[in-house]
Amino acid sequence: MKNLKLVSGDFTKEIQVKENTNLLYAIQESGLFIDAHCGGNGVCKKCTVFIDGKSCLACQTFVNEDMTVILPEYSNLINEEDKELFIDKFKDIKINPIIQKIEIFINPDVRTSYQSDLEYFKNLLKKAGFEIFIPSDVELLTKISQATHKKNTYTIYLYCVPNQGIGNENKYEIVDILEGTNLKNLGIAIDLGTTTISIALLDLDSGIFIDSITFYNPQTIYGEDIIHRIIYAQKNNGAEILQKKVLAEIDQSISSLCMKNKLSTDEIKSVVLSGNTTMIHLFLGLPSKFIRETPYSPVMQKFPILDSNLFFDIIKKGKLFVMPCVANYLGGDLVSGIISCDLHKKDEINILLDIGTNGEIIIGNKDWLIGCACSAGPAFEGMGLNCGVRFKQGAITEVSYENNEFIYEIAGNSKPCGISGTGIISLIKHLKEQNFIDNRGKFTEKVKDKIDLRKAFFLFNENETINNECIFVDETDIDNILRAKAAIYSGISLLLKKLSLDISEIDNMFIAGGIGNSLNINNALEVGLFPRMRKEKIVFIGNSSLIGAIKFLLSREIRDETNDLFPKVTYIDLSNEPSYMDEFMAALFIPHTNQV
Repeated sequence: MKNLKLVSGDFTKEIQVKENTNLLYAIQESGLFIDAHCGGNGVCKKCTVFIDGKSCLACQTFVNEDMTVILPEYSNLINEEDKELFIDKFKDIKINPIIQKIEIFINPDVRTSYQSDLEYFKNLLKKAGFEIFIPSDVELLTKISQATHKKNTYTIYLYCVPNQGIGNENKYEIVDILEGTNLKNLGIAIDLGTTTISIALLDLDSGIFIDSITFYNPQTIYGEDIIHRIIYAQKNNGAEILQKKVLAEIDQSISSLCMKNKLSTDEIKSVVLSGNTTMIHLFLGLPSKFIRETPYSPVMQKFPILDSNLFFDIIKKGKLFVMPCVANYLGGDLVSGIISCDLHKKDEINILLDIGTNGEIIIGNKDWLIGCACSAGPAFEGMGLNCGVRFKQGAITEVSYENNEFIYEIAGNSKPCGISGTGIISLIKHLKEQNFIDNRGKFTEKVKDKIDLRKAFFLFNENETINNECIFVDETDIDNILRAKAAIYSGISLLLKKLSLDISEIDNMFIAGGIGNSLNINNALEVGLFPRMRKEKIVFIGNSSLIGAIKFLLSREIRDETNDLFPKVTYIDLSNEPSYMDEFMAALFIPHTNQV
């Protein structure tokens, strides 16, 4: 056996593994999280670790001696300095958590003879003000029975079932019973994105945001967008493979969050899942075939409340709540987004734009909402680019040009590891201004360098980067970004025209998605990502899908609003709009044909 010391930031874990164990496998088995969305094939190069000051790929390394391994630090959802801004979005919510926790003292010495354990337990809870359903879970009934014969204080987790009480009384379902006091009531919010997944851990009794983690969706190795994943799901065992892949990664990530914060996964009793329609179907193991084929129908829009142990190995007793979907390409992440910025409560007309692989757009106010989805692809999230990375330490996030020199801003105190979506948008803007590319995104004669016989613009050489590989962009990278921005721009443009609205009539444009972490508005307007509008009207709201899921966890009022909201959104299918392709083709230029 070999001793393996794993270090991630200020957290350390020591384990023993058999000699010649693959390092990536050892890290995953330890319960710690590490990116490896290519499945350990040495392709994505996201599992870079450091051993004795040297970088290596965990998937290509074997433990043949005692070693200390420095892991990439947890990829937090937000920068530490932005954490308070993130928390501000839900800190004033009146807390009425989706799962409630009470403590009950049980003294079997005073119970009535011949009374069943369940009846005795029901009466105890009734005295405390909670009318309960009879559990159908034999394991839970066994736990209740055992508790009624032991003198102690127990923590009971309860779910208030909507519209099931008599009059104004509520009726509750028992989720779990644990022996002891001062136990926590933990909740998990998940934004299940096509390219990235974000998970937040909260204390539901206090509403305190504890921690978060963001990582690549491991399903990307089977297809970078939802269409390819739906196709893969039709193959033998394809749907099962996709489901198992994402569930295993989420389990590991939740374990890492709890381990890092010295919390027990036994105290997680509620999970809220938000994602686009396809991602939710694949997660639940539902057939996704007709999402992309006529009649373009999801299995359902509103999902039942499910037992968490059907999906998570790590959450034995809990409830899974899934945000409802609007249509085949407008999912629960969009509903979460509306909730996060209160779009459905505003008098003025606003736009909500969620920039992700499946870009989603909503225009409206408290009286009406209309939306569409456009396939932007994963380029904005760092995927599909030669040297692309998501926003994290070492990512190039901003480019400027001063004194005939390109200057790069890098996230964190680190050498660069790649370029983020915001970084390449910024780079394209300056490449165009300095005549390194034309309005089609093609290199001019000013670009002389090549890689593998194709022209490339180099940002950093091998000896300047964290993984000792050069960072560059080529015309394919630029094309990917231009196609992504054209999809977003043309979707907004078409909706405005259908509504006979001018962009000047829009009060605010709320920008959601990870790209908002560092997107420069001037750069976005210059490359034509958004229609021309006053900069002060563009508001970045971060990961609105996750924020909406957190609000759903914390507030009964918001849960009621959500159930009323999703049927009110009018869906426009862009594939049925003849003018959409014209709008798209016109937007493939910098910034677009009417402003070349």
